[in-house]
Amino acid sequence: MINRDKYEKELWEKGYKYVCGIDETAMGTMAGHLNISCVIFPVNFDYVTLLPKINDSKQLTSEKREKLYPLIKQYALDWSVAEASVKEIDEMNVYWARFLAVKRGLEKLKIKPDYILMDGNKAIPEIDIPQTAIVKGDAKSFSISAASILAKVDRDKYIVELAKEVHPDYDWAVNKGYYSEKHIAALQKHGKTIWHRQKYVEKFLKK
Repeated sequence: MINRDKYEKELWEKGYKYVCGIDETAMGTMAGHLNISCVIFPVNFDYVTLLPKINDSKQLTSEKREKLYPLIKQYALDWSVAEASVKEIDEMNVYWARFLAVKRGLEKLKIKPDYILMDGNKAIPEIDIPQTAIVKGDAKSFSISAASILAKVDRDKYIVELAKEVHPDYDWAVNKGYYSEKHIAALQKHGKTIWHRQKYVEKFLKK
């Protein structure tokens, strides 16, 4: 079994009380906003007993994510979900839009973290909180895993609802706005919508 609380334990032992895991979803989609989530668990939280199935959201079925979703909210000291819009992604690119969403998520928390564990290889710029960026952190830290699940479940619900408003050929209820053959075929047949990431899909519309 993979030890997913190594980073949290090291920080708790150093006296950090509010360790916040952060992750995002939908960095690479063709349509829809980008979601991030921040999650803070109590010191010495026993994830093995209380959240034994927790993992990177991409490694879980939708059914498992749905079961973990309310438990994460129940056991967390604090959590938030925030987004960056399609317009913001187009204007500033997805890399910077991600950090904008992260800052929004931090602002929504009732508890200010005293340390952040961020998925990825880049630290969050211009914040006054100590942090560590962890490559593939969503599989190495249970706090980041929890954040990945909240972000993905919320966004998936949004895109499934949005799919009811757009042409079914885009197949968003299935592909969640990501690249797929059906999605590309629909783009070429019907063109782009206001919910598409305009710069990203342009290459698929060129003849």
